[in-house]
Amino acid sequence: MQAPSRAPLNATLERKMSIPQTDCLVFSAVHLAFFGFIAYAVVRDWRWDRPGKIVRGEVSQQYFYVTYGFVSVILMQFIQVSEAFQGHKVLFSVADLGALFYLIFFNGWFRNWLIGKLSGWKQRPE
Repeated sequence: MQAPSRAPLNATLERKMSIPQTDCLVFSAVHLAFFGFIAYAVVRDWRWDRPGKIVRGEVSQQYFYVTYGFVSVILMQFIQVSEAFQGHKVLFSVADLGALFYLIFFNGWFRNWLIGKLSGWKQRPE
């Protein structure tokens, strides 16, 4: 009796090893989109003609706090689950949270955009 050939098994392993890591691709794409949107918001804020001083009410401020908490949990979970960029997760965490903090609490254009979206969503008919 002849021993079974190992060629099909080796070919399967080689094919699996040649597939690019999806963690790295998805992680990079999400961060490019995130920081691209932040760059867009910075440019829009810089060019934005402010109508005057806006004093936010308590409800609007709560929207910002909840949004920051919700998005930061999603970003941190995304970083922790990913196997891409091992050894650099702290750097990505600090950069993401810092950028998100700026976006939600200091970028006037984004704050108005967010309040507009949330108010529109709240007033939509069911």
